Amino acid sequence: EEALTILLDVTAERPYSSTVRAVAHGMLGDHRRAVEFADLVVGDEGSSYLDRVLSEVAAGSAMSALGEDDGARDRFSRARETAERAGDEVAKSIAACAAGTVLGSELGDAEHLGPGWHRVIEGLARTSPHADGQGVGVGS
Repeated sequence: EEALTILLDVTAERPYSSTVRAVAHGMLGDHRRAVEFADLVVGDEGSSYLDRVLSEVAAGSAMSALGEDDGARDRFSRARETAERAGDEVAKSIAACAAGTVLGSELGDAEHLGPGWHRVIEGLARTSPHADGQGVGVGS
């Protein structure tokens, strides 16, 4: 948690820094701020597809924790669509695994994601009412 709080102090006004802050706020349980920073990224034409994927994942996780399941599913759907359009296999796995872990549904293939991504997904899912606490797994 100490490392995450350091990330909250990032002040550069760039999509990447807002993405980092959205994820950090989400992992620390500050869900409304996670959504605020994610919205900044999604609304920024200069953001990269990966900025948008990670921000939508952070927002989806936060919305689930806030009990806004329809909004959470929508944000995860957008993350998956963005990753799919980009053709980035890792981004597709992050979006699918995060959605599955947070919403308690079928997981994506997490086998090739490194332990750092597993920690991020588990951290975002920690306060979701649907997460089973089993961590990131490999779905069918």
